[in-house]
This record gives sequence, structure tokens and C-alpha cells, in this order.
Amino acid sequence: MNFTLRKELQVARDIADSARELLAATTDSAEEKVRNARARLGYAVESSREVFDKISDRASTAARAADDQLRDHPYVPVMVALGLGALLAIVLLRGNSPKN
Repeated sequence: MNFTLRKELQVARDIADSARELLAATTDSAEEKVRNARARLGYAVESSREVFDKISDRASTAARAADDQLRDHPYVPVMVALGLGALLAIVLLRGNSPKN
């Protein structure tokens, strides 16, 4: 997983933790609005946990697949880099050639 995805996943975890803390802090409230908000928040936390788990699993699977591909075929990214480097050199050399 790249750094940005890890950071975003940590933010999602922090939000879920804060929501759980809020649910725990309002446990004793008998006001109907608070009970309704707690119910909606509880449902949202559970739904987000399921989505989070799916995203995390997919990201881990994709990272493992990419790693396996690089280990099985290490020459592919090297060839792509060489090709892009050659293309960039051609473009830069044409732009710097003397004009008549």
C-alpha cells in the first residue's frame, strides 16, 4: 500500500474510533433525538467498517499481485523505463538541435 492510502485508512480508523467514543459517551442519554442519532451513527459505523474491510482487503490483494508481477517479470519495468528515457532523450535532443 502506498503512503497516501495508509494515511487515508488511518483517518477512517480515527473517525470510527471517535464515533465509537461518542456512542459510549451518550449511552445514558434518554432523549429521543440522542437515541435516534446514536442508532444512525451506530449503523453508519458498522457499514463503514464493512466497507473499510473490503477496501483494505482489495488494496492488500492488489499490492500483493503487483509485487508478484514485479518479482516474476522484473525486466518489464526496466524496459518501460528505458523506452521512456529514450523517448525523452529524443524529444530533448530535437528541441536543442541548432536551427538553420
